Amino acid sequence: MELTFALRRKEIVEAEPMVTEVMERWPALFNEAEIREEFHRITNKDLMDSFRAGLNQHTSRLLQLYRAKRTTLPAEMDQLLNRLDEETSDITMHRQTTALKGLPFYLRDSHEKLFRSCL
Repeated sequence: MELTFALRRKEIVEAEPMVTEVMERWPALFNEAEIREEFHRITNKDLMDSFRAGLNQHTSRLLQLYRAKRTTLPAEMDQLLNRLDEETSDITMHRQTTALKGLPFYLRDSHEKLFRSCL
């Protein structure tokens, strides 16, 4: 994929193909390892490091939003927040996990659909 990067980038930028066309032409772009590599080729940054940095940056605000909307969200959100409040160790990890698990409730989408589309 490294060798074809320039061609692939040119095709995608100029032709703006549909995702299905990209899948047919460049199927490797749709596996996790290659997504990470492609991200690095484009940005010269590690995808997971960027994701974690973004998560660290937005976790507090997401949790504030969840708490503010707590009464209008499903009971599962309340359970998530209650479990977080009970945690006493590795708080940062639990806050990040709650921020991610709470997204489908806040967005009013199914867990399966949201996380499947993120993989």
